[in-house]
Formats: sequence, structure tokens, C-alpha cells
Amino acid sequence: MNKKIIIVICILFLLILFPPLAYLAFHVFPATDDFGFATSLRDSNIWSISKSIYLTMDNRLCGNFITLLFCNCDTLFIHRLQFVIFILLLFSSIYMVLFEINRLYLKTSKSNIFILFTFFSFLYIAYNPGLNEAFFWYPGVAVWSSSLLLFNILIYCTLKIITTEKFKSFFFVIISFLLFILTSQNEIMFLLMFIISLFLVYYYFTTKGKFYRKYIILLLLVLAVGAAIVIFGPGNYVRLKFISNKQPVTLLTVFISNALLYRKIFFLSDILIINMLLMPFYYYFSLKVDVFFKPEKLISFSVFLLFIFVLPSIIAKTLYTFRIQNVVYYLSLILIFINFINLSVFLRLKNIVILNYSNKYLLILVVFLSLTYFLQKESVIRTVYSDIISKKIENYSNEMIEREKTILNCKNDTVYVVSIQIKPKSIFIDDISTDNTDWRNSVYNSYYKKTIILK
Repeated sequence: MNKKIIIVICILFLLILFPPLAYLAFHVFPATDDFGFATSLRDSNIWSISKSIYLTMDNRLCGNFITLLFCNCDTLFIHRLQFVIFILLLFSSIYMVLFEINRLYLKTSKSNIFILFTFFSFLYIAYNPGLNEAFFWYPGVAVWSSSLLLFNILIYCTLKIITTEKFKSFFFVIISFLLFILTSQNEIMFLLMFIISLFLVYYYFTTKGKFYRKYIILLLLVLAVGAAIVIFGPGNYVRLKFISNKQPVTLLTVFISNALLYRKIFFLSDILIINMLLMPFYYYFSLKVDVFFKPEKLISFSVFLLFIFVLPSIIAKTLYTFRIQNVVYYLSLILIFINFINLSVFLRLKNIVILNYSNKYLLILVVFLSLTYFLQKESVIRTVYSDIISKKIENYSNEMIEREKTILNCKNDTVYVVSIQIKPKSIFIDDISTDNTDWRNSVYNSYYKKTIILK
């Protein structure tokens, strides 16, 4: 009976999380870079623009191509619908990966996997560094957040090759395609794909059978091509120079910023505490698992990966924005869950600790954690609901609609508009400035083919 109540509570949690995100998505408006990409698409095609950006501005070939695909829509409704579809696909992919991990490794009940999925989804949203850039802005979603979706699909396809005898060649083709995209989508994924290539080299020399060796060589070639595109991209050096001029920071500042990011993830949030309290649940649902990594080795490898996640900022001497922090946070959250589940298996198999579990304990824990989180003065979910209930979202939407009407109805080449007064934290990205030479104003003016000045 308690298990059914827990499932009901998990469903309620998901209902608390996802409908508001969909509501927010349908009140999003284009901002900054969106206008630049849209203007380019009006004057040229995706292929030409991608080539131009790659040669003169940015080496993220696939990342920019995906951004242009996102921006290639004619209506505001489609613009918003894409964010809803992305959110749905992202969390569906998380569940699919957990489902395959369960088939291969955990071998627990579907209800336990659903509970695990709920906890992961809740923590990912509840402590997200910046929902606005992660879910509701084209450059944030296309270049960064969508890489998490593709990474999930990559893991899923890899697991399918292990868990099924059919369609292995089909999954290898998908994996090859995804490896190529991820390598040139953003810098963090580029480094992750490099680490994957090292594992592939290792498996090449340790795996018997021509079938697997043949495909490993193919995957390594795909990774090599993707890496070459990124490393030798002419626009890469132009972008690094632009960033360093725009955001001059010292290496010490970068280290402090990254340290504060990890401090926020691991210590200022409740993520570690929640996972510690979930240990009896992990202990219980992994009862059929008889394989584990040595905890100290897994922790060491995790620390290495945490360094890899922030290495691009150190190399470029830049500070991570919210959209990049979202990727770091998501990957860090995966590492936290893996380490705690692995630790629970280790403790059980070594008979170091016997953790007693009951559905009643999990039920009390869920209720306690819910009350603790929702009673906080400031939290991501509380901000989302506050923006909705206080009608900040609705008023912001009205302001943006009114501004566009003013611009479109004005017959003069110069249009004076009022600055946006309501800026809901959940979805607001940026606005034009009073300085008409600002790049944000330039792309805005190019899109509307008018000079737009704030009153």
C-alpha cells in the first residue's frame, strides 16, 4: 500500500514539475542571438550560414547548424512549441536510459525505476542553475541543452547493443552519427567524446571478435573527423579572441568561478544529503546487482570528469554562463547518482553495512524532503510558480506583444519603444539597451529593418 502511495506522490511531483514548464514555454519570446540567426535565415540558407559561421566566427559546426534548424520557423507558436517538444524528449530520454540500465544491470521493478526517474528529474529542475537559458532560449537549447538529449540517446543506443541481439548494425550507425554531432556541438561534449575515444582504443585491444573491432575502428574514424573539424576550424580562433576581448578575466577568476559552481552543486544544494538519505532505497533496489566499481576509483574518475567539464573555461579563460552551467550540473548529477548507487552495492556485497529499507521509510522521506524544499524562501520551482501566479509571465508577454505591435505599426524608419518593465526570472533572457551601437540592438534592428531606440 505504501508503495502505491509513493507512486502517486511521484506522479504528483511530475505534475508539479512539467505543466508549468510547458506553460512557460508558450510565453517565451525571441531574444538577442535569435534575431541574428533569424535575419541570416531570411537572407540566405542554413548550409551557407553554417559554413560562414564555421569559417569566420565559431567552430561548433553541428551546434550552430542545430541552432539554425531551431530558428528556421515562421510563427511564434512553432518557436514556443519546439521548447515543449525538447523538454518532453529530454526527460523521455532520461527514462529510456534508466529503463535500459535496469534491464542490463539493476534488474529491479519498473516502479523503482519510476521512483528513481522522479528523484533525478526533480533534482535536475529544482536546483538548475538557470532554467531560462537551459530550456527557453534557442542558443542555450540548441548548442548546449540538446547535447544532453543526444548524449542520453547515445547511452541508450550503446546499452541496446549490449541488451539486444537484433539491429546491432542499426544502433552502430546511430551511435556514429551521434558521436560526430556531439564532437562538434560544444566544447564539453568534445572533451567527453575524446574520453570515449580512449575507451574505444582500450576495447579495441582487449575485445575479441572482428565484428566489434571493425565497428570500433569506424567509430574512432568518425570521432577523428569530428575532432579535426573542431580543432582546425578557422572561426575557432576568431571566437576565442572575441570572447577574451568581451570578457577579460584572469585564470584565478575562472578557477574561483568554477569552484563556486561546484560548491553550489555539491554543498549549497541538498543533493548530497538527499542521496545519502536515499541509500537504503538504493541498497534495496540493487539487491540483484553483483558487480561494482571500487568506490575510491569511481570517485577519482568522477573528480577527473568534473575537471574535464570545466576545462574549456580554463583554456579559453571565460566564465560559464547559465546555459553551460546547466550542462555541467546535469552531468555532475549523473555522477552523484552513479557513485551513491555503486556505494550501496559495495556496502551490501562486502557486508560492511546492512541498510534496512521499507516503503514507509521512503514515503516519510519523500514527504519530509518535499516540505523542506517547498518551504524554502528561494527555490527554482518556487520562482516558477511565483512568476506564474503573480502574473509576471502574463504581463511580460503583454509587454512584448505591445512592443512588437508598436514596431510593426510604425511607418517611420526609427521607432521609439518602452523598455521591458516585467522581467520574470524563469524565462527572461535579455533586452536591447539604450546604446544603439550595442550588438543586441544591431541584430534587433536588422531583423525588423528599422532603428529601434529605447525611450
